[in-house]
Amino acid sequence: MLVILLFIIFSLSLTSCAKDSKTKYITESKAYASTGIDPHDIEQVVEKSARSLLESTFTKELKSRKMLAISDIINETQEDIDTEILSRKLVRHIRNSKKFTLTNAIAGSGAHTDKMLQKLAQAK
Repeated sequence: MLVILLFIIFSLSLTSCAKDSKTKYITESKAYASTGIDPHDIEQVVEKSARSLLESTFTKELKSRKMLAISDIINETQEDIDTEILSRKLVRHIRNSKKFTLTNAIAGSGAHTDKMLQKLAQAK
């Protein structure tokens, strides 16, 4: 009997605490910390990498637009990361700068390795 009474009191205390709370769905996770790799972290890496290239001394000293081929981005983590989307975001940042002419003639889309790259490396 005492156990049932304690269970009822415990149940009532839980429901009274939760009376005003509502389910809250988080759509913008930038303000929250996570222990895993967050999509915002990955986007930030792509943006910082593109900015680093575009603000480098090499790029600033270019006299004319240079040809640039972007090869595969390889996911070496156990996380499920869409590397094709990362490639597209990187390409978009670089293309918008208008400092490079991008080509996929030897590198494909940047998401799938062209065998020609391996042949070029072997020929050197």
